[in-house]
Amino acid sequence: MGENFVLVLLLVASLVQILVAAPVYNPRQLSLPSQLNPYPTKPRLSFRPDGTFKITVFSDLHFGENAWDVWGPQQDVNSTRLMRKVLADEKPDYVFINGDLITGENTFRENSTVYIDEIVAPLNEVKVPFSSTHGNHDNQANITHLEEILREQRDAPLSYTRVAPPGVGGEYGPGNYWVPIYAHPADFQPALIIWAFDSRGQLMLNY
Repeated sequence: MGENFVLVLLLVASLVQILVAAPVYNPRQLSLPSQLNPYPTKPRLSFRPDGTFKITVFSDLHFGENAWDVWGPQQDVNSTRLMRKVLADEKPDYVFINGDLITGENTFRENSTVYIDEIVAPLNEVKVPFSSTHGNHDNQANITHLEEILREQRDAPLSYTRVAPPGVGGEYGPGNYWVPIYAHPADFQPALIIWAFDSRGQLMLNY
């Protein structure tokens, strides 16, 4: 009995030493490994002090539709006007744009990506981070998802849209990526992850 009691005391003492010596996990004292940080050169997205994170979604903007008619360009003007109003009223922390961004079958090779400039202009003005996914009308004879992504990355410093690694999504579906959101800017672990999946829409361009 006495030997067993001593053994138990020794085990307890050893366990206490281990617990005391073990480092206390603090997510703010760790740095995210570079291979797990998809945005090393962009601001880290995090919750507001009250623990909230507001996302605004714009969908099916269809810029460039019937550009040869009066109502087509006016529709684009109305869309950007509405975007500016929503951004001013809601003041989101992040914006997500769902395809279709462009009505690609109505655009021409020389002007297709110019519509991306119009779409991102309201977002650039208020300096809000954002990203996008693309639909079947964004894959057409004169425009592809990849071309839209590259134009967006070129013209919008706060675009978090990425091109997927080689072999993911194929030629017509490169817009697969994830965006980490942190509870605090210095945290190691994301509290929220936004997943974006390319629709791979309109794979058959010669329909």
